[in-house]
Amino acid sequence: MSRNPDSFDADDLLADLGVEIPWPSNGNRRKATAVECGQKAPAMRRHTDWSNEKTFEFTGYIAMITQTTCECCGSMRENLEGIFMCETKISSGARRLQAIASNGDWPAQGQHTCEVKQLFSRFCPDCVRGLGFTREVEAAGTMNDITIRG
Repeated sequence: MSRNPDSFDADDLLADLGVEIPWPSNGNRRKATAVECGQKAPAMRRHTDWSNEKTFEFTGYIAMITQTTCECCGSMRENLEGIFMCETKISSGARRLQAIASNGDWPAQGQHTCEVKQLFSRFCPDCVRGLGFTREVEAAGTMNDITIRG
């Protein structure tokens, strides 16, 4: 098919590429309005019956704690990772966690879930200090000598 190189027709190009555009059911086959450089494109109307209203459901509060056990001395330390509001996706059961702000409303009464993750470390801070690492340096760079009693 030979074309005039100075003219361009979008419908011909789409037909050559095999692209079919579904037309509205009312038979209105208006051609799209051409937009010149600097002009605003016309607004497209979209409608969908899909609703995301009930995708996630509130299922409570969760406190996440990490327990670290020292393999050298057997001592165990706990660290609070945070308190979260938990929502569960109805269709799949997937969880969405939102951290509760430290200045926000903390959950009061009721029974809430506490998830505990257990980790093991080869040495704890007490074991390392017992090996002679007694000179502490603060983040600001100030050194403090401490002595371990015991």
